[in-house]
Amino acid sequence: MTRFLKVGVDLDAEKAFQLHNTCFGDEREWFDAFLSAAEGQGYLAFCESGDYVGGMFLLDAFFDGYRGKYVYALGVHPNFRGRGIAKELLEAAKSLSDDFTLICAADKKLAATYEKYGFDCYVGGTVRAGDALGAEMDTSLYKTTCSYEDIRHGLLLNKKLFEFALGGSCCATLYTNGDSIIASSAAGVYAAYGVEPRVLQKAQLYLKKDIDLNGAIADLILETV
Repeated sequence: MTRFLKVGVDLDAEKAFQLHNTCFGDEREWFDAFLSAAEGQGYLAFCESGDYVGGMFLLDAFFDGYRGKYVYALGVHPNFRGRGIAKELLEAAKSLSDDFTLICAADKKLAATYEKYGFDCYVGGTVRAGDALGAEMDTSLYKTTCSYEDIRHGLLLNKKLFEFALGGSCCATLYTNGDSIIASSAAGVYAAYGVEPRVLQKAQLYLKKDIDLNGAIADLILETV
């Protein structure tokens, strides 16, 4: 049975953590900090015998004036895989969205899997200074620091989650050059807003650990509903 819950309201944080830790390995400290930033946001849980055996966060998202949902941390317990739980969760997510449902695939294999569920319109991906999908970025022009309120386009989560993603997880700073915005950290430039459409408008802001950005592929996929 799939249930829609809200973080900080009726979500069982312990059950959600146990599933998340099993699927992704994140520790309790990080998970609790994430829950704090995501208070009031949605969670879809697939329940069996009172336990969460599948689940994912369904976060409010805004894209160029449209409202939708951002799917984060879709996971199914290893003992329950192969039963169509992920598909049921994604279908429920689509039914609960307004204008769109978004999901960020960590690699091409996952992207191909999500395509089978109808997520087939690519609207973003990892943008790295130098060569992101063949694009060149001159980062020397990005000098002025900016804030969440300065961003008027591209994909946005709510402010608390956005700031948690940048500061709490990545220790990154936003810089602007006119209408374009990038996020930069010690690991390099990994996000861009307002760049040309062929370069793509949104990067993977939710890095939970250090990765090799030279080989990062994190396409953002849009499903219009």
